[in-house]
Amino acid sequence: MTHNGHDHHKCMALFEKMSEYIDHELDDDARAQVEAHIRDCCHCHTCYETLQRTVDLCRSSAEDYPLPDTFAEKLRELIESADQGV
Repeated sequence: MTHNGHDHHKCMALFEKMSEYIDHELDDDARAQVEAHIRDCCHCHTCYETLQRTVDLCRSSAEDYPLPDTFAEKLRELIESADQGV
């Protein structure tokens, strides 16, 4: 892992795929490209580790603090009313 020859544009392109990578939503080729970049780029490796910990923390917190059953319906109503105001 190195920062020599760091290409900011490649890192930004990878960052756009990071959430999909963590959620296992990428096809095999894209997943392999992300893994190779994370393995070779210390900046993106750190970013990935931080994002993965954040996702893990949020997922574990959701079990401790579940949303009320009515939350989804209230959210849907808010979105619909916001759409009507546009």
